[in-house]
Amino acid sequence: MAAGRLRLVGCATIVALALLSRPAGAEVSGEPGSCAPPCRTGFFCQAGKCISLCNPPCPDGQRCVEGDCQPIPRVGKPDRDNFLALLGVFHGGLNNPAQNMGELRVEFAGRYTSFEIGPAFGNQLIALRSAIQGHVPFQPFKGHPFFVIPTIKVGYTFGWIDDGKDTHKQDLFITPGVRLRYDIIPRMALLLDPFQLQITFLRLRSEQGVNVHRTNEIPVSWNLALGLAFLY
Repeated sequence: MAAGRLRLVGCATIVALALLSRPAGAEVSGEPGSCAPPCRTGFFCQAGKCISLCNPPCPDGQRCVEGDCQPIPRVGKPDRDNFLALLGVFHGGLNNPAQNMGELRVEFAGRYTSFEIGPAFGNQLIALRSAIQGHVPFQPFKGHPFFVIPTIKVGYTFGWIDDGKDTHKQDLFITPGVRLRYDIIPRMALLLDPFQLQITFLRLRSEQGVNVHRTNEIPVSWNLALGLAFLY
């Protein structure tokens, strides 16, 4: 009897040690397909193993977020640089040659440069503006999707003046300024250009497509823009 009890105690000890030595994530006996411990967020259990929700795995520079590959946040930089933006712009003339105008603008942006184009409307004037802009974003508050972006742009404007003489004007301008960007959701941002100082350094005028000549006018205007950017 004593020998039988010793054998029973020995078998129970061996079984207990075997259960305690099971590796984490191994399939639990009696519950096919379950994982112990349970899989963390972003993984699901399959055949006793934790599998990532992103399958195939995300490429370099991205991470799996609820089954979707998202860019890994860069310290001090936006998660997404490329965007298409739609903006409304007010041009406020600061000297005599400049005049108040409204503009509808489309902007195509990359990491450090963007191209913008759009029609503008003023008193007896219709114009088409285009410009190339350089920008470098930085993040003043770590962990918040808010960015301050110094900008500089060079552009060209062709305008039709309704004065009965078929007068055209062409401007070359430079615009230093600052932009504020707030990422509302992962694929949409609010853009605000509170200060853009547009300085025209060359103005040409012509009547009926002839007599093109340079003027001495140097229009200066303050531009305010507000719009939405669709990130990709």
